[in-house]
Amino acid sequence: MDWVITLSDKDEELILEEVEKLEEVNKMPYVTNAERIGMKRGSKEAILEVLDERFGDVPSDVLDHIKNIESDKELKRLLRLAVKCVSLDEFWQSTT
Repeated sequence: MDWVITLSDKDEELILEEVEKLEEVNKMPYVTNAERIGMKRGSKEAILEVLDERFGDVPSDVLDHIKNIESDKELKRLLRLAVKCVSLDEFWQSTT
């Protein structure tokens, strides 16, 4: 939504103040859609980076599979698995 509506600097500041108040009340930070997308992209890149560092080139089927995952919980599980697994085969078997 951030790119749909153009606000004046004053209105944007007012909204940010309200968001900060809500964050304090709810103890929960506001995360924009762009930030969510960035976090997912970062998680996917982190998994692939770990696999590449540990086992060398990541096969395209593994790469494609990871790029298509949308679940934050699954991405977190796979990142931990990438760090702990003994081989790329073990990682791949745990993803399918």
